[in-house]
Amino acid sequence: RGHKGSARGLTWGIVLALLLLLPGVDPAAADAVAAALVTIPPLEGTVVDAAGVLAPGEIAQADATLRQLRQQNGAQVVVLVVDHTTPEPLEDYAQRVFTTWRLGRKGVDDGLLFLLAVNNPPPRTRIHTGYGLEGSMPDATAKRILAEHVRPALQATGPGAAVNAAAEEISRVLAARPAAQPQAAAPADE
Repeated sequence: RGHKGSARGLTWGIVLALLLLLPGVDPAAADAVAAALVTIPPLEGTVVDAAGVLAPGEIAQADATLRQLRQQNGAQVVVLVVDHTTPEPLEDYAQRVFTTWRLGRKGVDDGLLFLLAVNNPPPRTRIHTGYGLEGSMPDATAKRILAEHVRPALQATGPGAAVNAAAEEISRVLAARPAAQPQAAAPADE
């Protein structure tokens, strides 16, 4: 599972593994690096506000939009709002979340994560897709949604407006695509 940008450099998991393999590296040092990473909250619905910055009505609005999309075409879109991802780059944290939560249906890989780190300097956003959505949500479309809808809403009104702008625009783009069906497993050779 992954995202078209997940190969950007080494992820923190690989860094930790390499640290442990190097001679003379204290395992406690590697543990300290791992402990410094922001934890991944449990997946509890379509909107996870780990930063505690969204009002209940803002969560309910985004949740309704994303649930309707899932019923319409099966894509699993989840919003995660965190305080920050420091020291980990936003892209690496998004990949860890995407992999940990196993977003999207098996055989379709139609998951999408919208990540908002409200206190990264400056606040950062990312749309992270599974391979099954690359045709419907290419990088250029994701960047346009962030630049034209999400960031202006974040600057003008705050995180709740940004989350709902993301939910609405992502849903609009993905609703235009036909519902993907999981691929049937190939028959076993006898």
